[in-house]
Amino acid sequence: MNNKKILIGFTLFSAIVIFAIVYFSFNKPHKNFVKAPLDYTIQSTELFQKYQVDVSNANTSFLDKILLIKGTIKEISSNMIILDGNIVCSFNPPQTIDPILKLTDKISIKGRCIGYDDLLEEVRIDNCSFMQN
Repeated sequence: MNNKKILIGFTLFSAIVIFAIVYFSFNKPHKNFVKAPLDYTIQSTELFQKYQVDVSNANTSFLDKILLIKGTIKEISSNMIILDGNIVCSFNPPQTIDPILKLTDKISIKGRCIGYDDLLEEVRIDNCSFMQN
């Protein structure tokens, strides 16, 4: 009888601990990329060139890092901007693209590098926000 109570208590305790770990793992706050510290500041053409030369070395340096990218606007759409050097910057819904921006404007964008797309030959940046030049 005593062993049965210990086993039930241990099982209940284990279940509560597992539930707590799962709950807190899935409900932790999202990273605020706007306030995150910068890892690198780089020109858009230089970033693209580094990926063109050696993708694995560039991934080691830039993948999942917060970058401040300076460059010239090559294309604008509703939620993304393409900078010279084929750097595709995606903006999340709360962040809007200023309608005043036009092609050939020089801008600075902060975001997280998510890698290089071999097929389209472009560097992808997500969670972007505009920074002052």
